Amino acid sequence: MLEGVKEGLADGDFISVPATVLETKYEYVDTKGAKRRVRVVKAGAPTEFMPLAQSDFVDLAKRKIPVAVLITGEKDCLGCLGDGKLSALQGGKGCGECDGKGTLTANTYYVVSW
Repeated sequence: MLEGVKEGLADGDFISVPATVLETKYEYVDTKGAKRRVRVVKAGAPTEFMPLAQSDFVDLAKRKIPVAVLITGEKDCLGCLGDGKLSALQGGKGCGECDGKGTLTANTYYVVSW
């Protein structure tokens, strides 16, 4: 099982999501008057990524466990249009958004499931 993927039961339904299990439990009364208690989880994007072998990826996909994929790359800064400095109309100084580099690191996050 990948770190960060938590599996469990909620009123008999199976769930599998990237999540952090919190210490809190939520208690409620269902429509028939029975008390129910569930663990509280915070779902969202994983904060850590690890390399995954192709065979492990295929194994997780076959088990219908979503896999988070992070693609990191560079993109032109929209503040200076990739020039690293602002236009004369904008003061002609170095761009503050990209610190004069002209590019920004772009992270794209995908969740892949079968």
